[in-house]
Amino acid sequence: MKLTVVGCASAYTRRPGQASSCYLVESAGRAVLLDMGQGTFAELARYRAAESIDGVLVSHLHADHLVDLVPLRHYLVYEAQAAGSVELYGPAELRLRF
Repeated sequence: MKLTVVGCASAYTRRPGQASSCYLVESAGRAVLLDMGQGTFAELARYRAAESIDGVLVSHLHADHLVDLVPLRHYLVYEAQAAGSVELYGPAELRLRF
């Protein structure tokens, strides 16, 4: 298993390269993100293509842990070259928001 810290900065940092909460867990060819805070979608590209992510687990409903689900969804629906889907896990209210 490999753990990569994609971002661990404060809730809304304005410093380039300093994304909020996001951890990439890779094992046996699969990849899961734990949280997707502000700036993590762009930072993820340093480590892995967004369409290669198998799932995202959101720990709780604060924006600094989930706001970059929006660009991830947009990218996967409108821009990604490879068809596929990313499983979304989190609190029950998460699906109501997205």
